[in-house]
Amino acid sequence: MCRWNAAARALIFLFGLGALSSAVGADADSPAPQRPSNFWDVDIWADPERGFLFYQPDAPKRRAAPSARQKPRPGTRPLSEIRDHDELRAEREARLKIAIMQPSPENMKLYLEANTYMLQKSAMFSDMWRRTVWQNPEFDWNVQNPNANFAQTSIRLDREASKRRVVADLSRDYGIFYFTRSDCPYCKLQGPVLREMQRQFGIEVMAITMDGSPVEGFPDARADNGISMRVSSGQGVSAVPALFLVSRHSSEAVMLGAGVLSITDIVERINVLTQTRPGEDISGGIR
Repeated sequence: MCRWNAAARALIFLFGLGALSSAVGADADSPAPQRPSNFWDVDIWADPERGFLFYQPDAPKRRAAPSARQKPRPGTRPLSEIRDHDELRAEREARLKIAIMQPSPENMKLYLEANTYMLQKSAMFSDMWRRTVWQNPEFDWNVQNPNANFAQTSIRLDREASKRRVVADLSRDYGIFYFTRSDCPYCKLQGPVLREMQRQFGIEVMAITMDGSPVEGFPDARADNGISMRVSSGQGVSAVPALFLVSRHSSEAVMLGAGVLSITDIVERINVLTQTRPGEDISGGIR
């Protein structure tokens, strides 16, 4: 019996040793097993980290990153720390709202501090603007339109003379249609201006009465028989007095405007509408 037990123990030992050698050889030749892709595929006996049955262990807690320093709320920020225009404006507005709702000396002082700070920034911007403009002629409007009074006077006289020459030259090929009506009080003011313009520039003025009544100072006035529709491209004349610059040789007509206009206004509009393109003369005609 003892011999049998000893033999059995030897046999078990040898069998176990062979199995262990086979397992080691197999592990050396075969690739390492891959870790399951999800929690439910993990063998609870092979992975001690897996929770027993259906309980998943808590994920390891990550150490929270140190939080950034909290920004002060609007209305309390130090102005010296603000580097953005939008933030500065928001801070000023926040202080203003607080001062309006709670007008204490402290809150008012905080708002005035922000407002003064912004004014100082604006003054610095304005000063740097003019310095830069002075040193870069391509941005200096004074190059094209001098600010000096004596220069302005000379420019004004030259421009007025040039405009008058243009109107005098146009009078050979253009005339003015003057639309009027008997019940229009402003037409009585516009008539004498047009007669004086006719005298100065020699440009012909044709009065056209909308209601067929005679027109003072214009014995050759005509009744509107559709002329207003032709010169206005079918829109008609809705307000009087109304002036149109009309070509003698074609159907070309340009509306100069409605309402009472001075000679200077009429001359200016004729020059702008016939001698310049949109945006070309942005000075507006210095007078």
